[in-house]
Amino acid sequence: MPHGHSVLIVLLLLCQILGLILFLRGFFPLKKAIDGRATNENLPPEPSFEGKGDLLPPKFGRVVIVLIDALRADFVYSEQIRMPFTQELIRLNKSFSFMAKAHPPTVTMPRIKALTTGGIPGFIDVVLNMDSSSLQEDSLISQMKFANKKLVFYGDDTWMKLFPEHFERTDGTTSFFVTDYTEVDNNVTRHIGKELRSNDWDVMILHYLGLDHIGHIAGPSSPLVGPKLLEMDQVVSDIYNEMLHWHQQRKAPSLLVLCGDHGMSEVGSHGGASLAETNTPLVFMSPLFENGGGEEFSKKQVQQIDLVPTLSLLLGLPVPQNSLGILLPELFGSHSAREKLRAMQLNSHQLSQVLITNGHSVDNMWEPQHAHKLHSDWLKSAEVDLSTTRNQITSATKVAKQYILALQKMSGHVTASLSNYDLHAMIYGIAILFQTLYWFVCGLLQLSFDMKTRDEMNFSATTVIVVSGAVLLVAVLHLSTCSSTVFGGSDILCSVTSLESIVLSSIFALLSGVTLGSVLIGLFHHFSSSQPFFWVVISALSSLFQNKTCCFLVIGVFLHVVSLPSSSFVEEEHQTWYLLTSTLFVIIFLEKITSCKHLNETELHHRFVIKDEDSGINKTHKCGRGKSFELYSKLGDASSHKNSHHSTISRHNADGLCLTSQDVDRIRTGTENAISNQDLSRSISTSTGSGNHINEKTALGLEVMTSKKGVLLKLLLCFVLLVLGRLSRSWNQTGIKWADRPDIGDWLVKPYNRKVLSLSYFVSLLFIVGFRYNCQNVLITFVFVVGVVSTYVYRTVTGSLQLPWIPNEPITKGVPAARLTYCCVAIIAIGNVINLCRRKRNSDKKKTFQEYNFDVCGSLEGIQSALLLLEILLQRPHNAPLLAVFVVQEHILRKLLWKSQENTWLIVLSSLWMGHAMYFSLGNSNSLASVDISAGYVGLEDHIPVIVGPLTFVATYCGPLLWLMAAVLSIVRNARDVKRLQYSLHQVCYIISLCQALILCAYCTLVFVQRYHLFVWSVFSPKLLYEAMKTLLLTLCVIVVLCLTNLVGRTKIIYSEKPD
Repeated sequence: MPHGHSVLIVLLLLCQILGLILFLRGFFPLKKAIDGRATNENLPPEPSFEGKGDLLPPKFGRVVIVLIDALRADFVYSEQIRMPFTQELIRLNKSFSFMAKAHPPTVTMPRIKALTTGGIPGFIDVVLNMDSSSLQEDSLISQMKFANKKLVFYGDDTWMKLFPEHFERTDGTTSFFVTDYTEVDNNVTRHIGKELRSNDWDVMILHYLGLDHIGHIAGPSSPLVGPKLLEMDQVVSDIYNEMLHWHQQRKAPSLLVLCGDHGMSEVGSHGGASLAETNTPLVFMSPLFENGGGEEFSKKQVQQIDLVPTLSLLLGLPVPQNSLGILLPELFGSHSAREKLRAMQLNSHQLSQVLITNGHSVDNMWEPQHAHKLHSDWLKSAEVDLSTTRNQITSATKVAKQYILALQKMSGHVTASLSNYDLHAMIYGIAILFQTLYWFVCGLLQLSFDMKTRDEMNFSATTVIVVSGAVLLVAVLHLSTCSSTVFGGSDILCSVTSLESIVLSSIFALLSGVTLGSVLIGLFHHFSSSQPFFWVVISALSSLFQNKTCCFLVIGVFLHVVSLPSSSFVEEEHQTWYLLTSTLFVIIFLEKITSCKHLNETELHHRFVIKDEDSGINKTHKCGRGKSFELYSKLGDASSHKNSHHSTISRHNADGLCLTSQDVDRIRTGTENAISNQDLSRSISTSTGSGNHINEKTALGLEVMTSKKGVLLKLLLCFVLLVLGRLSRSWNQTGIKWADRPDIGDWLVKPYNRKVLSLSYFVSLLFIVGFRYNCQNVLITFVFVVGVVSTYVYRTVTGSLQLPWIPNEPITKGVPAARLTYCCVAIIAIGNVINLCRRKRNSDKKKTFQEYNFDVCGSLEGIQSALLLLEILLQRPHNAPLLAVFVVQEHILRKLLWKSQENTWLIVLSSLWMGHAMYFSLGNSNSLASVDISAGYVGLEDHIPVIVGPLTFVATYCGPLLWLMAAVLSIVRNARDVKRLQYSLHQVCYIISLCQALILCAYCTLVFVQRYHLFVWSVFSPKLLYEAMKTLLLTLCVIVVLCLTNLVGRTKIIYSEKPD
């Protein structure tokens, strides 16, 4: 039976991932793009004219594009002088400057696509960001190449992957190695002098990465940002001054474009939709704009994709076919009125083709038709009066405004219709998720019931017929849906020629058929059985609600699910988990207060007899005959089986144990002399006769006093939990509304607090080492300490911390120190995994369960130490105290909540809550901007995707990983026999899977319903990607627990019960 549960859980996890992938593929569709590229042959003539249409003559000869990665708008458009030369040009109206908005996701590769194609990349491009392949879509770079323009490029190698064989000369640098912010820019700048003196190119593109890397490492307020912006400003100055010389030598003027691909959040990352991440500067500089030829900074916000049609038309090129951008009319001030209107007409024609391709009709839109008519009338009037009059200029301005209105209407219409969801795939994905949720519930209920005999588990012929009929019915319905003209077919599920469609359809039909058959059979048994199935389920779940804390945990899970439909609750989800965990701590505190009230004098009188020594008469006859009681004195760590002191006092007197009134007074007033546990044991073991009676009374008094002191200690521990929880939530402000507020982490990372940061880091490491010292053997402890020391050295040599005796340590990459820590992690983890597996191979040497369990706990403690050491290395230095908080909180919860083997639900749910709270307290959020990419490059000298990805994953989900590991360890530690341990571990797998399945069902349904919501791409979509990654994490964790369950089940022991 345990093996059957393991197989069922694995199959259900696979089905859950399949359903999630199917939903994601339907929700994140690929944009419909026009094939081929724009040419001069398909251009329309001017209105009221016939024949072949022509392009505008190019206004500029050479173009230099300086793209500074993560250049926020306020780095340029602010009163603070950060780029003096650039800001001076803007102030003197020698440029055209705009606030350009980038569409989310604000990630480099999708933004490069947007800047070159004029389209709006989807969220699926975030996943593809790690693997950039050749761009087949029509783009500005392709148009330049086909126009025989010579292009050179230096910077982010993503351009070289997207546009292979487009550049005459290139020198790429990787954008993922974020710890380097110096050489990555020097490698670009060193080519500028040579290229500016060269005459064999027309377009030069420079993509600087250093500012983005500084943001990832230290944030936008870092002292490194100022010098980097000055360095970039010097590059702009050198290029512009050289362009002034070109202007005297060449006929056509040159153009310099300064822009950013995206901004930078308050924590230094990007990917989300906050203003700091989406607002970027867009500055056009040229000798043509000298002497006030430009305009002052326009606060009017434009779209970043507007650069594509603007540059195309300024260079005399066709606008890329799939562009949704609108030309910037301010840049066409030096054109004649007729050329300016022609440019707008070409842009309008191109957008109308995109509109038609996406299934819309231009005839239903009056704006472009009216603009076309006004343009035609203006041309006719201009032919009559060949001189340029003020009336013609005024009329042209009116036509231009109508064109801009039409362009905005068409672009907005296409943008709104880009989400061509595959509803068929989305519905099937949700259906699979709900079915896995149903089977997880069934599996958990079956695990809770008593083991059945094989005869009862046999499938009858009726069961087979019902299930087969259900599968056939689902298959027929699926085929009918695919061939229906009402619902429409799915490209993913209804393609006859695709093997993928056939496999997915078969799996869906089989799973749905089995589920439907199971429901039908269950309903039949429900109505035909004497005991309805509903009451069986209620009785099985009733044990959950007997414990108040466990009841609150279950209710809290549903409260979290109920909060998901609100976009504000999704943005500020950390507030939900902070509230739930704080309430949990309060409930524990109140429970301990209640238990303290029960230990009073009335309980003492109720349990024992008060004997009147003067009269010799028993006033209450409550003493049992021939009974015994135990006095348990818990010492030290609850994890050690040797720390429990059992003292049994046997009563041989016929009258039982009775206390005199003087004994009670002595216990109540506390005048009893304190004695040690050793004295107590000795007095109990050596007591005989009347002395035995006195020593029993002394032991009872000590028991009562110890119980009260224990409750008071627990109250103190609850208070510590509340304080640590409040401290954690103030460490890193996250979410959207309050992310920019100062917090403890921001204060620690400031340069003048470096000594305080170093001290807090050192003290945190001492706490961690101290708490882990008793949990592992001497060898593991030594390796752990070596790893901790090397981690501190790594942070010191990289400049994050400082050593007291070396205040000015030269900054290096710290690769040797980091790799030494990796070696320590590997030694601890691999060594303990081998020891764990060796227990199975040596299972012929039978051991008691206590001995075996002690060994298993030791190995799991070692693996937990390895994981903790890895997190210490990967997390930013200011987050090290939060790891120390985790160690303290885990130790307290082990003593307060995680003691009983019966409370698997309580342990798992509380660990999931604590993991979520720690996830957010470390600075994470539901925005892609909060992902700390720099964690994946600790100890690396190059970009290695197979290493960077897992390290970033482990660093991001530090909280859930550590707390789930702690929960499994506590469950193993509390086990008393093999069968109960297997049952508990399977229960862990079901509970984790069930909670995540519930969230996926609710959230995917919500996203399906809210797919046209205003914040679907900025709020709900990033959260969906995070839930997908969390599903992967929990799936891996469940598989590891199942492996441990299988290992335990194959071990031979002498007896399974723990002796009492």
